[in-house]
Amino acid sequence: MNCFQHSSLYTDVGRTWIWSNIGRTLYLFYPDYPEMNPQVICDIMHKLMYFTPQRVLISFKDHWYDVCKEYLDSMKKYSRKAMKEKTGLYRMLSEKYDTADLDLNDAREKLSIRPFYGSVYSKLILQLPLSSSFLVECQLQEYEKIFKRRSLEEHNYVLGHLFYGIDVKKNSYRVSFKTDDFLWIKRELSKILRFIYSEKMLRTGKLKDIVEYRFKAGLKFLKVLTSEEINEPIKKSLVKHAVYSSMGLSKIYPLINDGNVQCFFLDDVGEKIYVDHAFFGRLNTNLILKEKDFESLVTLVKRETGLNLDYSHPSIKASIVFSKVLTRVSIDAPPLTLGRGVIDVRKHVVNILSLRNLLGSEYFSVEGAAFLIFAMLNRANISIIGEPNSGKTSLLNFLSYFMPSWWRIVHIEDALETLPPKIFNQHRVVYIVDPFESGEKGSTKTLEIVKVLHRTPSYLILGEIQTKGHVKAMFHAVSAGLRVIHTAHALSSSGFIKRLAEVHSIPHLLISELDLIILMKKLELNNSIKRFIGEIVEVNRDSNLNKLFSRNTILEEMCCQSSLKDSEIFERLARLNYIEEEILYDEYEAIEKTVRENRYSENTTVKNLIQKIHLRVLGKSMRG
Repeated sequence: MNCFQHSSLYTDVGRTWIWSNIGRTLYLFYPDYPEMNPQVICDIMHKLMYFTPQRVLISFKDHWYDVCKEYLDSMKKYSRKAMKEKTGLYRMLSEKYDTADLDLNDAREKLSIRPFYGSVYSKLILQLPLSSSFLVECQLQEYEKIFKRRSLEEHNYVLGHLFYGIDVKKNSYRVSFKTDDFLWIKRELSKILRFIYSEKMLRTGKLKDIVEYRFKAGLKFLKVLTSEEINEPIKKSLVKHAVYSSMGLSKIYPLINDGNVQCFFLDDVGEKIYVDHAFFGRLNTNLILKEKDFESLVTLVKRETGLNLDYSHPSIKASIVFSKVLTRVSIDAPPLTLGRGVIDVRKHVVNILSLRNLLGSEYFSVEGAAFLIFAMLNRANISIIGEPNSGKTSLLNFLSYFMPSWWRIVHIEDALETLPPKIFNQHRVVYIVDPFESGEKGSTKTLEIVKVLHRTPSYLILGEIQTKGHVKAMFHAVSAGLRVIHTAHALSSSGFIKRLAEVHSIPHLLISELDLIILMKKLELNNSIKRFIGEIVEVNRDSNLNKLFSRNTILEEMCCQSSLKDSEIFERLARLNYIEEEILYDEYEAIEKTVRENRYSENTTVKNLIQKIHLRVLGKSMRG
């Protein structure tokens, strides 16, 4: 099947065409028509606008026919005429958009493709040299089996106009159109939308402005291509796909559309994209990203960021919002890469990890969860470390969700991965700086960390600390009294401390300003990934490490290694917040009890209960 392209794999809809690269042959299947008729001829001419076959084979009522070469050449000729006229009409429609001169009914009579073809196609039939011998019967039973074959994926689901099929045994993730009609409507609608521009689009060039304007136009021009009623969710999904297709992002949209896809990757241009699926792990897709698709994505990222991707700047990273889905897009190109280009797109899902699910999966223990929330509420300096894709940012987001509503939370990031502002009744200020990959010529994370001293944060979220400059700026802020939570790459807590001291030359006296290090771990099993907290350690006054919670194997529950009362953390946080140490320990125990008793409750319930505990502690300390 590698040599074929086909329209639909939906289990209840048969395939109506197949394109074979071998022999450049187009196979068409018309189960509803007993013989050649005007609508079939229009359909063939329409498909000849997309394919240049040497042969066209047609099936009527279980019989296959070969279109004779002379007649096929004539159809190609008139198909080119129809395409030229159609393109002119599409351009005219775009010019009349948002004017009183736009007549959708007249346009539909000419340009409709479903359920019947318009006059642009049908009027050319009279010019075709029909003869009784233009079809020659032939035997092709093996292709008939392909047309009638059902989808055999283990798991499948429909999102809007798209069908998703997953075969775990084959590590396969297949995307197709729910019906053949949706495929061709999407293709034609995207062609119309390429002519649609607004002054704001031309002025800003931003994805948000393009999508909003073309989506509105797409809903209107959909009525030109079909008179059939399409239900609202499918219509919106179909039009949105056409909008992205008009920008060359047709193969990106299905992955953005599927909320189960957490991230997707491309190892080289011309290869298949593969994804990390929330339920089935890493899967190979049927989506091949060609050179033009890659260039379209590069153009989008460059336009959104104002950054370059060229020989002197072969890497680019940016936060891109695709239809309310926030992503971090990383692209690498030659001479950095051996191939023509590498893509890494990670979705940033606003939904916070559920405490109930985390406890159920033994991500951490009740005591560990309570301790981390307690430490964050009392503004401990926290480093979340681990290897790539181990869940560092997800844990940071989980903890920041429990931050009090009266705090002023300041983010400094080069690509927004933590919680966006104004979503959980919290005061969040987000500063986006140029990524490390850009060479840090503009607003840098190092500079903004220093400047944040004058922005009065209750807690500073730094995202990922990557460079020596980042590290030095962070410790400059910490030594000046700011409270910080951040992520970093490291395989162990001791290795992280060693890198701070020996690679980045941070004095041990400053390293001891860190309070806690949380080590994230991941285990890749077949195509699934299990993420969990490996250990929680405190950094004592001598910058030595003291394990508070840990586990030796993935099967063990994370447990407390020694009495928390014997650790330095309560004393340090008591001194920081001017609260008696015993009161803080009582707060931890109250939070631990609340988490235990409400481990099956929603995050909101647990947060409200914990916030009341913290307010009582603050009130008690103020009364003396």
